[in-house]
Amino acid sequence: MTDERAGLPSASSMDRVVNCPGSVAAEAAAPPSEPTAVSAFGDRVHEALEIQDATGLELTEQEVALRLDDLETMAVQEWVTANAIQERPKPVREERNWVRDLMLQPIASAKIDVGYVGAETALVLDFKSGFLMPTPSHRNWQLRTQAVAVWREHPYLQEIWVGIAGNRLSDRLDLTRYNATELQFSFYEIRHALWRAAQPGATRVAGDWCKYCRARATCSEAAYYAVWIQIIGENKDLTAVQMKEVWQRSRVVDSIVEAIKTRLKELGTGPLNLIGLNLKPGASVRKADIDKTYAILIEAGLITDAEFRSCCQLGIGKVQEIAVPRLRAKNPEINTKALAIQELDRILDPAITRSRNKPSLEVL
Repeated sequence: MTDERAGLPSASSMDRVVNCPGSVAAEAAAPPSEPTAVSAFGDRVHEALEIQDATGLELTEQEVALRLDDLETMAVQEWVTANAIQERPKPVREERNWVRDLMLQPIASAKIDVGYVGAETALVLDFKSGFLMPTPSHRNWQLRTQAVAVWREHPYLQEIWVGIAGNRLSDRLDLTRYNATELQFSFYEIRHALWRAAQPGATRVAGDWCKYCRARATCSEAAYYAVWIQIIGENKDLTAVQMKEVWQRSRVVDSIVEAIKTRLKELGTGPLNLIGLNLKPGASVRKADIDKTYAILIEAGLITDAEFRSCCQLGIGKVQEIAVPRLRAKNPEINTKALAIQELDRILDPAITRSRNKPSLEVL
């Protein structure tokens, strides 16, 4: 398969390249990442935005795509108004731009979700459909690299707006402007970061950026980082601030440990036995057909109808998947999934017992 990045660092990895120069060489020897449910969700939403057609998406995906489309409209309006643009440029979607050195040779790239390039100014938006809160735009290396890539492709631009549009849980628009001087300085910073990464024995530095590094399973710095966080977390004298720091980094630690477990399993039984490990067979999973189970037990006289019903647990989420589209079809005035869920909740209220899970932590 042809690498559209031409084997060069891309904007999405630039935060890691800047903070951990040695990760570039480490990733080059690591296997490709397996897609996750969240990444697959994001790919489908991005594709719908690229072709401007969300009809093939599931309901949740459609709503995220439509929300992101609304945020794009807001950002474009703000950009057009601030720059007194008379004729709005046509959008360019999913186009790869290149950061080129002074000899115009590509050294990195940035695939733009959507961009509007005018006579002197441009707007670049990065769509986010995951759950995690992205780094703010003014210190986001992905956005900075996108701005530099667009500027190197269109060197006449005097200003570039970059922004983050949304995430799964909120409508969020975060915009930052780079003037010509700031673009020049950012270009030099990116060149320096790439030069550092290209040096033999480039330093590896573990941190939050390890979460998405393909080499995290075999990286000693990542392992030390994970162990250090766990050891610190066991210290009973931590301050509240220190406990917060450990908690916030726990996702990175979990990601590192899971990657190590995956790589160990890939070694196979023989190599694992040599280091004192073994592949334990997975537990057997049983799934019963409700109708057949009911018929067999009732016929055998082993259970009553009321007792069988008490064994069954109703999945509200599954009920919503089936009932919400039908509710919207029967009631055109219920024009969003959120309103349909509220109405279904009202209808089912007599049959529902409500409780609350334990409280969870969130960042203010």
